[in-house]
Amino acid sequence: MDLAALRTFLVVARRASLRTGSGAAQPRSTGGLTADQAPGERSADTRLPPDHPYVELTDAGRHLQMRARTILMDVERTETEVQQIRRGRAGRIAIGFVGTATYDVMPRVSRRLRADLPDIDLELHGEQLSPTLLKMLGDRRIDLAVVRDPLPGNDFDAVHLRTEPLIAALPADYVGRNQDPVALKDLAGQTFVTHPSGYRSAMFNAVMEACRRAGLHPARGDRMRETSTLVAFVAAGLGWR
Repeated sequence: MDLAALRTFLVVARRASLRTGSGAAQPRSTGGLTADQAPGERSADTRLPPDHPYVELTDAGRHLQMRARTILMDVERTETEVQQIRRGRAGRIAIGFVGTATYDVMPRVSRRLRADLPDIDLELHGEQLSPTLLKMLGDRRIDLAVVRDPLPGNDFDAVHLRTEPLIAALPADYVGRNQDPVALKDLAGQTFVTHPSGYRSAMFNAVMEACRRAGLHPARGDRMRETSTLVAFVAAGLGWR
């Protein structure tokens, strides 16, 4: 459908309504408009001369008049939205976060983006494991991921955000809880609640490597994905994290 013709039609139809209201004569009907010359010149110029042939809307013309307004408004709205998306000011952005970043980085990112880019449709995925996030990123299900080092291969552009220390979560009744700091070797013989092993979690490998350097071989406990669940298990006395 020619948008310029729709705009011309609306101008002519509006003039027809005005002349009908003033009691002008009504000529023979031809299609959606009645006129010696219906607007079909495919021109983007909607300015009509005062002596433009008078027209009268038929039932079909009145229906087209209503629909044409909606169509042109939708087109203008879509053009504005596309320009906003092209400038990065609108659209959808999906971001994934590993467990610890869920409780710190994710709320700050959300607050900042909603303040700076209110028209962005923000989709957040928290409590994820690094391999899962990288898979989602590779599948283009998310646009950005906050993960833990190291990244496998060179498939992604990465920016180092910060360095976080490993912290042990201990049950409230741990006998050495008042010792500051608690050395990793002091936890020998204790059961560790950890993230899943192998390629499923970068955190598991980091914890096991820290234990190896300390000469520690922790007893294997439950393994789970969510950081909040790990802490809950520790608080219940079901292991150490």
